[in-house]
Amino acid sequence: MHASGSKKRYLLIGGTGFLGSALARRLKSEADVAVFARASSGAGFDGLIRGDFAKTEDFSPYLEGVDCVYHLVNLVNPHKAGDLAHDEALRVLAPTRRLFDACRWQGVSKVVFVSSGGTVYGRQESLPIPETATGVPTNAYGQEKQLIERWILDNAQDLDYRIVRLANPYGPRADCSKGSGVVEMFLKRALAGQPVQLLGDGSAVKDYLYIDDAVEAMLAIERYGGKERVFNLGSGVGSSLADLIRSIEQVVGHPLDVERLEGRSYDVSYVLDMGLYEREVGPLAMRSLQEGVAETARLMAAV
Repeated sequence: MHASGSKKRYLLIGGTGFLGSALARRLKSEADVAVFARASSGAGFDGLIRGDFAKTEDFSPYLEGVDCVYHLVNLVNPHKAGDLAHDEALRVLAPTRRLFDACRWQGVSKVVFVSSGGTVYGRQESLPIPETATGVPTNAYGQEKQLIERWILDNAQDLDYRIVRLANPYGPRADCSKGSGVVEMFLKRALAGQPVQLLGDGSAVKDYLYIDDAVEAMLAIERYGGKERVFNLGSGVGSSLADLIRSIEQVVGHPLDVERLEGRSYDVSYVLDMGLYEREVGPLAMRSLQEGVAETARLMAAV
């Protein structure tokens, strides 16, 4: 626990990605923030601890004096189809177990595991999806997140932890080079006068939330002192890819040229039920998709 009057200390595991970088920028004005990430992914990042999450045997030296840890890293490619193999499952879970053991030894006050609301639930018969729904992930990434969640729920009751099932965060600075970040990919192509590439028929519904809103809500969940451990985090509003295209067209002021491609078998429609968050944490303060797209476009064009 940090001393009275001193800054709170955070360690972000895997914190040089889109979400982790946004969280670090938000926290650095009011807290001491360190980021643990591979050397190749964090060049020039302030407070960087270079290390490989999967290969680190003891996290204790990095946790001395740390008040809160965010576990943001994943070891499975989000676009890897199929099931999580047995050896992959062992590889995924082992470093998380070592991290939580070290948090116990060092007396870390709070641990936040960022899971995936877009993949842990899989195909559900009704929307929006509450935290109590039984998850049936359709790809290895969702299985990874579910595996870690289950281990935490079964083995970390002596720690003060929160599991955040995050929807699709979007905004400027997202890396859309690996096939993720559909809002940014569509906007980048639209601003360049290129056709957008639409997977499937455009009817798939997702839950999108602007990155700054996601970070604020994550911090609110971290500060929450009640008994609930698992929270959805989304806008609570479903938007199809066709809706997204219409929002972008309003921002750029002209119709988009759409190139239709075959959809991905593991993609599912989902909207997260935010009722528990609103009852336990507070009212949602999320930009609409139209507002978030306009802000993203403005900041992308300014770069």
